[in-house]
Amino acid sequence: MKLSVKGFITHKDGEAYDDCADRMAFDVRPAALRAAIADGVSCGSFLQAQWAQYLTEGFVSQADEITSVPLDVCRQRWQETATAFANSPDAHWMTKHMFQRHIPGAATLVSLVVSAKHKLWFAESLGDSCMFFVPQGTEYDHSKWIVFAPDSFDNYPNYYASYEGMDKGLPVYEMGNLEQGRFYIMTDALSEWLCRQKEDAIAIINNWENQDMFEASITQLRNEGILHNDDSTILIISIEDDGEELFTCNNEDKIFTDINKLI
Repeated sequence: MKLSVKGFITHKDGEAYDDCADRMAFDVRPAALRAAIADGVSCGSFLQAQWAQYLTEGFVSQADEITSVPLDVCRQRWQETATAFANSPDAHWMTKHMFQRHIPGAATLVSLVVSAKHKLWFAESLGDSCMFFVPQGTEYDHSKWIVFAPDSFDNYPNYYASYEGMDKGLPVYEMGNLEQGRFYIMTDALSEWLCRQKEDAIAIINNWENQDMFEASITQLRNEGILHNDDSTILIISIEDDGEELFTCNNEDKIFTDINKLI
């Protein structure tokens, strides 16, 4: 099976990449593809961008068969970062206050494992970041899509927290057979837009070939009042049957914007 991956990210209008709390990660191996997107929750949260990054990186770095999020490892990493940040000589008093009060990092998450060995995929979601699978040839028939999204979008999503026992809500799961088509994994603003616009949104998304095209399109959609002004992140994973049992993905088939190089 031949894979190609595109990943784009941008910040809210009026802010900068320093302010963006979305994160994404993926890892392509011969036997499995692993991918994740997280959205740091801004309200009542501390170091949420770091938490989102640790969740996504922690998930994709695991062994092929593991489908769960390594929360213990991610929490330990975040807590070490928070301790160093709060205890640094130039730490703001509010930073120290939030750390002392055990204010957690909070983030929504969608994670995906696609197994070449078992010819299956498995997804897990908590919050309002979403996943859509569009089988090949069904771009204009959304009744055949697999939509992994919440019933509604608001300012109070469920999330994973960086301290044990402070998560909000419970994750939900979805699985399916490996077939040709595209996975679209995205944070809430794009997810809500795709849920509303369906085929029209897919047609626009499929034209995004690089970061500049993505940013220009996001700006236009926001200016037209079609897309909510929020951090926006998407992973597009295309699967094509090339007759091979294992996955292949060449460097030219990976177009990925690393936010850490933009901050």
